[in-house]
Amino acid sequence: MENQEKQPQETEVEALKRQLGERDQAFAPLKAELEQVKQQLAAKTKTEEQVAALTDALTDATAKYQALLVQSNPEIPADLIKGNTVAEIDAALASAKTIVQKVKESIEAQDKAAPIPAGAPLRQGLDLDSLSPTQKIIEGLKQHDGRK
Repeated sequence: MENQEKQPQETEVEALKRQLGERDQAFAPLKAELEQVKQQLAAKTKTEEQVAALTDALTDATAKYQALLVQSNPEIPADLIKGNTVAEIDAALASAKTIVQKVKESIEAQDKAAPIPAGAPLRQGLDLDSLSPTQKIIEGLKQHDGRK
């Protein structure tokens, strides 16, 4: 009887071992796929880190380029030279140069339109007609005291 009990147990153990082997075979492709996904994720993470580093470097280089343009173009207000990319900064600089040129031309035109006479202005005496009698007396005394 003991032998008969062992036989069903052994058969049951053998069946469980077989099921375990079948399960391992079924999971083998899934394990391989999981490893492949892990590798892809690691590569993606590395790529994202590289993109972030390149973006930071590009931002830094763009800021330095903008500062260099501001320094090399002192006639242009720094507020007019703005942008997030080299192309945007170049476009802003071109626009700013156009604005500065128009302002210069406008100032030159105003200077030409209203010429300033050379030399000192002509001296004119006081307009006695516009003074009150008291003011006329005060002016007369000032002139009389100034001649002595």
